[in-house]
Formats: sequence, structure tokens, C-alpha cells
Amino acid sequence: MLPAALLICAVLAGCGKGAGNADAFETEPAGTLSSYEAAPRYEGKELPLPLSAAAAGFLINEFGKSFEDADALIPCFTVIDLEDEGDGDAAVWGDFWCFAYRLEDGGLVCSGAADAPGCMHFKRNGNGTYRFTSMETADAGDRGEESMRELFGDRYGAFTAIRADQAGLEALRAQMASDYAKAFGLPASSCGDYGWTPEPLPAPSPDDQNLFVEYLREKEPPAPETAPETVPAEPEPPAPVTYTVKRGDTLGSIAKRFSVSVSELGGRNRDTILEYAHRNGVRSGDLDTCLNYIYPGEVLEIP
Repeated sequence: MLPAALLICAVLAGCGKGAGNADAFETEPAGTLSSYEAAPRYEGKELPLPLSAAAAGFLINEFGKSFEDADALIPCFTVIDLEDEGDGDAAVWGDFWCFAYRLEDGGLVCSGAADAPGCMHFKRNGNGTYRFTSMETADAGDRGEESMRELFGDRYGAFTAIRADQAGLEALRAQMASDYAKAFGLPASSCGDYGWTPEPLPAPSPDDQNLFVEYLREKEPPAPETAPETVPAEPEPPAPVTYTVKRGDTLGSIAKRFSVSVSELGGRNRDTILEYAHRNGVRSGDLDTCLNYIYPGEVLEIP
């Protein structure tokens, strides 16, 4: 979290404009550092889109606490330098703004802004996205300029050039507002500060170059894994009902006990009855004859 003293927040008659500047949102880029094409840029090189999306996500979440009534919180940042911190981790130096807007009559009207120049640190995730970890910012108050010099070091000259490039910031604001409106589906065709004549938004960037499209994509929860379709196993056949012959039993008495016919009972147990009959000296292969011979201990299956 940023220290409260470092958030330069204001509800303004003109957010980010000098008094009397009627030429808001000029469309001509004022230099490489403040141009906006696929993403915020540094030294003429494109900042990776997932890294831009992570920076935007941090600014929206952090500054959103100060502008709870806003209809849209739109980050706007110009990158001065990018450092590889090893293992894909990154440090991004820049001037980081977040503008709060209300949606009025089909346009975005700025009601406040927050600024935190400094260095953001990000950790690279295994899927190629980035996670914000910390931020270094300058002190506010009397030590403001001195603290900025200490923080930016050799980058201080580039930082002051960016801060002086008001037209570049306004052009960048307009483009980011257009991209934000496209990604979030806002019905906005113009953008301006409170009390100023709104200007038409430029055409939005293609979706594959829109950092807010990337931001929303990364926010989506992963699709639940679909369990493989399983074919239900066929139920196992019920265990057969059996009866163990006791002394005095006949095939007829057993059939009567289980409400089946003698022929059904004999047919189901043909091999067993013949085996026991032959084992006990009965030589006839005729089942009807053998049905007269059942023996204690013989196990019959009931149909």
C-alpha cells in the first residue's frame, strides 16, 4: 500500500490541465516516452502487455479506495525505464496516474486524480502474467523535489521531461480512456475534465493490444476442470440364493419351500445333481432318474 502522504489526490475543475488550456486531449504524440500504441512505452520499446495490465490493476485497486463513487478508474502511466530483476521479475520506473471519472451523457467526466511517480516491482507468474509486489515512491511535502532526485537518480532528467509534457499526458489519457471504455463496455464517446468541453475519444486499440482487455482476461477465474465422462459400471448380478440339502430333504420339498417347480430347480442344478448322483453310485445319465437322488451337503442354487 502507498503511504497516504504520497497520493496527490484532488477533486478538480480541470484534472491535469493548466488554467485556461482549452486545447485538451491533443492527438499528436509529444515524443516516444509519452506515445501510446500497443501499451505504455519506454525508450521507444513496447512494455510487455501483461506487465502493463499488472500495473493498471494495482493502480485501479490502490487508488479506488480514494474514489469509491467513481464510475470508472482509469490508470494513465508513462514508463521511463524497465529493469530485469532476474527470473523474469521486473522493476518499472515511471509516472503513474489514476483518473476518476463519472459517466454523464455518454461521456467520461473527470472528477479527481491521483499521482504516484516511482518504481513498481513485479514478480512473474508461471503463466506469463505478473503480480505487483511493492512500490518505491518519493516523499511528499518540503522534500518532494529532493526526494524525487534521490529516487530516480540518473532517470530524473527523463522524469522531469515527462512531467513537463502536458500535451503528451493528455493524449495518453484520451487513448487509455478509449481503451478502457472498449474493454469495460462503457457507453462513452467523449472525455473531459469537469467544467471543460469534452473531446471525442480516439479509436480504441485492437483487443490484442489493449491492456485493459488483458487486465480483464487475467482477472477471470480459471474455467472449472471438466471431469472426464465416466461410463457407469454395470451393476454386478446379485449373488445367487442357495440351499444346502439336509437329511430328509427331497427335491420336491425344497422346490415347494422356495415356490419354484421341481423342473426349474432340477434344470438349474443339473450338473450338481448328476455329479452327486454318480459320486454315490447312481449310473443312469437320465436326469429324471437322478432327481430322485439328492444328498445331505449338496448345495443347490434356487432359480
